[in-house]
Amino acid sequence: MAERTPIPQQQPSQQTALPGPAQRLVQLYKTHQKRIFLGLAIVIAAGLAVWGYSYYRQRVEGQAWAAYENILLGLDAKWNPSDEASRNKIIGQLEELVKSHAGTEAALHSHLEMGWLLYSAKNYQAAAEHYQAALGRLKADDPLQPVLAQTLGQCAEAQGQYDKAAEWYRQTAASPQLKTSGLWNLARVYELAGRKEEARQTYQQLLKEKPDTEHASQVYDRLIRLGK
Repeated sequence: MAERTPIPQQQPSQQTALPGPAQRLVQLYKTHQKRIFLGLAIVIAAGLAVWGYSYYRQRVEGQAWAAYENILLGLDAKWNPSDEASRNKIIGQLEELVKSHAGTEAALHSHLEMGWLLYSAKNYQAAAEHYQAALGRLKADDPLQPVLAQTLGQCAEAQGQYDKAAEWYRQTAASPQLKTSGLWNLARVYELAGRKEEARQTYQQLLKEKPDTEHASQVYDRLIRLGK
C-alpha cells in the first residue's frame, strides 16, 4: 500500500504592520471620515460660490458699462450741455443707470458725469450731492479723493458756504498732489469768511512750502492787504 504524501499546510499570511504614526493616521481617518468629507464638501461649495459671485459681478459690471457707453454715445457733436432740455435728458438716463446698476463702477462714473453737468448749470447743491455720492464709493487712498474734495469745496464756495468750503480745501491741502491749489483755495475762503489771521497764516505757509507757486504775486499782494 502506497504511502500517502502529506499535503503541506499553508501558513496564514501575515499582514505587514504599519508604523505607529501611519497607523494612527489611518485610525483617525476612519474615525472622522464623515467629518473629513463634509469639510471637503464645504470647501468645494465655498469655492464654487466665490467663483459664481465673481462671474456674476463681472456680468453686472459689463452690463452697466454697456448702458453707460450707450448714454455717452447719444451725445453727438452738436450736443450742448448748457441746453437745459438736453442736459436733463442725459441726467435722467444716468440716474436710471445708477438705480438699476447700483454699486458698479459705471454708477460711480455716472455720479461724476451728473456732478459735472449740474455744476456747469450752476446747480451747485445738486452737483455736490452727486460728487459726495461718488466720494463715498472711493477707498481712502484713492487718488481721486483730494480731487473730489477740491470740487466739493468749489461747490460750497459758489454757494457762499465758506466755512464748509474750508473743510474741503483742508483735505485737498493735505494731499501732496494738490497741496498748492489746496492751500491757495483754503487761504482765499478764510479771507472771504473774514478769518483774516487764518488766511494770513495759510498764505505764509503756501509761500514757505511752495515758493515758486504761480500764485506768488497774488499771495504777496493779499498778505500786504492783510497786514503781513
